Amino acid sequence: MQAAPEPADGLILLNKPEGLTSHDCVAAVRRLCPRKFKVGHGGTLDPFCTGLLILLLGKGTRLASLFQMHPENRRHPPCVEQPCQYS
Repeated sequence: MQAAPEPADGLILLNKPEGLTSHDCVAAVRRLCPRKFKVGHGGTLDPFCTGLLILLLGKGTRLASLFQMHPENRRHPPCVEQPCQYS
């Protein structure tokens, strides 16, 4: 019997449907991952909204602050100028 593959670190770009909370989406992905594997999101979308929800996996959760916009800067998306290196 083969062992289940390890989940990858990184992110998932999810087209969130109306009616689900961001937490619902994170919980659904968490159920597919091994215990204690980190899953988060890069910003909350209201349940009545649809749109891009960035889900962060494993070491990718370290990038959460890059995706969360400051209140005074909501009109402009965040920018990553250099690729990140994991240590």
